[in-house]
Amino acid sequence: MVAEEHLICSKCGNPRSVCSDPAVQVWPQRSTCYVTAGKEQASRKFHALADGKSHAEAGKAAAPKTYRAPSGQSVLADGTHVWAATLNLTPNDDFI
Repeated sequence: MVAEEHLICSKCGNPRSVCSDPAVQVWPQRSTCYVTAGKEQASRKFHALADGKSHAEAGKAAAPKTYRAPSGQSVLADGTHVWAATLNLTPNDDFI
């Protein structure tokens, strides 16, 4: 078991033979959890209210965090996890 742990990268979970090889091509991927996105937005509003902001101000603070992708598409940042894969699993997702 201990010997096997040394074969796996503690950062990405891939075999070290894959993630330590600069010749291996990786593609960025994203997964969005809309439940987590809602929780993050509610948490921002809660903390804004706790800091003494009005409900209107807190509502602005809780607005979904988005950014503009190279395609011009507005992309949700809340609840989004960015990761990498050795296969291009989502070739049409131009999010960065």
